[in-house]
Amino acid sequence: MPKILTTVLLAIVAGFAAWLSPVFTDIPSPPPVPIVEPPPLAEPPPRATTRSDHVTVVLDTSGSMSDRGKLSYAKQLVRTLNLRSHGSVSVVTFSDRAQTVVSADEQLDDAALAERLYDVTDGGSSNLYEGLRVAIETSPIGSDVLVLSDGAANAGRTTPDALQELAGRIGTNGGRLYTVSLSPDADSALVPLSRIGGGVHRLVERPRDIVSVLDDNAFETLGGAQ
Repeated sequence: MPKILTTVLLAIVAGFAAWLSPVFTDIPSPPPVPIVEPPPLAEPPPRATTRSDHVTVVLDTSGSMSDRGKLSYAKQLVRTLNLRSHGSVSVVTFSDRAQTVVSADEQLDDAALAERLYDVTDGGSSNLYEGLRVAIETSPIGSDVLVLSDGAANAGRTTPDALQELAGRIGTNGGRLYTVSLSPDADSALVPLSRIGGGVHRLVERPRDIVSVLDDNAFETLGGAQ
């Protein structure tokens, strides 16, 4: 009798399993989970491909530029650059605030430029941020910018982030930012700016030698030269 019961139970189980099999096989599979690709990383703004032959000189006229004739020698560099340039040269000065001395739409000969620079005097603090801002806003797209300074920015917006943002704008616009310091005190600010702006930096420890930077091979690209 137990053997018969075992046989019957096995038959019942087998039949029940056969009955359940189509029930489970007919259950539809869940839809595949879509793979969501992460958004692409933001690309940096493209650099303009067209360069201008215009150069904007951003000239420090703070009080410390009176030392050892720094301002006078810097003016001499501006005049030499104007004589050598294939394009136009504008001048923005900065101390407590910035102002345009020679605008981008002017093309002055040496005598007229010397007369304009004669009225530029030293005094006040060093608001480099305003000097760069005015240069960017008043220069043609793709213009190079040349900063001449002897000290760290100590007026206006002086944080590295603020200054470097302006340097980046010059590069994005297709120009290059060149910097010349007349004292090691200015190097900490100017070296990063020239690097970000795609130009070069030079330290001139003897003010009378400042014009010689224009003979430096690294400055051959100043003013749109490729």
